[in-house]
Parts: sequence; structure tokens; C-alpha cells
Amino acid sequence: MGGGWPGWRLAAPPREGRASATSKYSLAPGWERAYKAGVGGPRLVAAFVVIMTVTAGGWVLVRARRPPPADDGTVVAHHLPAVRRAADPFERWTITEQFAAQHAMVVQVETRHLDDALAIARQIALPLQSRYGEILVYFHRPGRPDTLPPRRVQWTPGGGFVVLDLEAQ
Repeated sequence: MGGGWPGWRLAAPPREGRASATSKYSLAPGWERAYKAGVGGPRLVAAFVVIMTVTAGGWVLVRARRPPPADDGTVVAHHLPAVRRAADPFERWTITEQFAAQHAMVVQVETRHLDDALAIARQIALPLQSRYGEILVYFHRPGRPDTLPPRRVQWTPGGGFVVLDLEAQ
């Protein structure tokens, strides 16, 4: 059974009535023995599953411990809430949408009390004045039956609160 190139072995001739899976010269004599020992079957699959589980678990742990990305100073426009909320019929006014980008904030409010627009806008804008350079509050009737808002209140640091009655125009 010896002979041939180093690392190769001569395979035994096939027995009568039995086909041989190996050729005359085999490059990896250890593989056949390992496969016959059971490494090529369920044990190999189990080893693969264990290795993949450990790899995925390590990736999850590393990912979970990674600090959040540093704020690079870029301002991204955001939209809160993601979907438009319906007006609460039991409240005097309800914020249904709000948008912010750069140094401006736009708030959509639904209310039956359009005459109180300035007072409502003050309640909304006062906590936000330190973060924005302009705040626009648009007032709609509940359900928004009008295409355009009937009132708008604008706040800027230089001009203060300015009410614009869009129905009168």
C-alpha cells in the first residue's frame, strides 16, 4: 500500500461486487478515516451550529456594548409624532402634528377656541423658546374642515408673538 508521491497513498484495489468511492490515488487519507469515524455526519452539523451560535452571540454582545455614535453637529430634521393624531374632543386644544428642522418649529393645533390662539400659542412656545429661533403654530378647527388654517401665531426672538387671522384675508 505504500509508494507514490509523499502524502499520497495507494488505495487498495476494490473488492469484488463492491464499488470503491476512492480513486487509485487519494490526496487526503485522513478524511476517509475521519468520515467513517462519524465526523462527517451529525457531529459536523452540530459543530457548525455551535460555532455559528457563538459567533452570533459575540456579535450581539459587541454590538450592544458599542457606544452611540458621537454627535457631529449636523442637524437632522425630525417629525414628531410619526403619525397625525386626532384631536381630543374633551380638551380645549390638541397638538396633532409638530415638525422641526434647523432652528424652526411648526406645530399644528386643533381647537374650537380660535379666539384663544395667542394664549394657546404662548403655552406651547414658552418651553421651546430656548431651542428654536422661530416657532409657528397653526390653528385648525377639529377635523380640519378647512383647507387652510384659520389662524397662525408666529414667535421669533426679535418680533415676539404675531397673530395672523387667515380667515379675515
